[in-house]
Amino acid sequence: MGDAGCFVFLLGLAGIVVCIYTVPRMVLDGVLSGAEGILIACGMVLLIVFSGAFWQSSPRTSAALLLLFILSLGCLPYVRYVLRDRAEWAIAHEDIRRFEKALAFDPNLNPARVSLGDTYRELGLYDKAVSYYEAALEREPKNKAAHRGLEECLKMQSVARGETWLCHICQVANDPRDTKCFHCATPRSSPPAGSPVHRLSPWAYGALATLTVLLMLLGVLGPFGGLGIALLLSGVFYTLYHMKTSSDA
Repeated sequence: MGDAGCFVFLLGLAGIVVCIYTVPRMVLDGVLSGAEGILIACGMVLLIVFSGAFWQSSPRTSAALLLLFILSLGCLPYVRYVLRDRAEWAIAHEDIRRFEKALAFDPNLNPARVSLGDTYRELGLYDKAVSYYEAALEREPKNKAAHRGLEECLKMQSVARGETWLCHICQVANDPRDTKCFHCATPRSSPPAGSPVHRLSPWAYGALATLTVLLMLLGVLGPFGGLGIALLLSGVFYTLYHMKTSSDA
């Protein structure tokens, strides 16, 4: 095996190690089902296997497969970031099942009603949350947690109906005629502050990755030129989104 073959082998080995670390974690987090995790892992391993198999007979095909593997690897943290709601929904539905079971066992367990309201509010199901908060307040009119949750739900329902707008800085509801937040004076049209990860557009990544593949297939870029750009793109993309998803976990 020549130097180029060793490079492909080591690159593929490093990629498989990253894949083995990332995909099971996504399954454990509830972002992917077990079947989806196995399918993604098998697909990426097959890409690297076929890349090695074609290296002697068709270096360009091998490099294209390796490039596709690297770009797919770079997308994994973004997939985890985009599908993070799956895990949140799975946890929330388990909480709902547990609280409903507690209420069925003891209908006078008012904290379970408040917890159900909180869970539905976090899921954005404000109508259901309101019903549980109101039921809790019928039994305990001075329940502070239920009052806070009910006020938050009514505020978000008002925003959804267009009766008010929500300041993204202080989360205060404002009159629709106001151009600035009455609490912190933030302009209504001001874009929410975002981290570099939020400002990094996946469309830009996809466009650059697609352009790299096309240039390589057209012969403008050599196999190692295309692989170099793919490594650079995927390295930046993977690192930023991995840092973000790790901090969110």
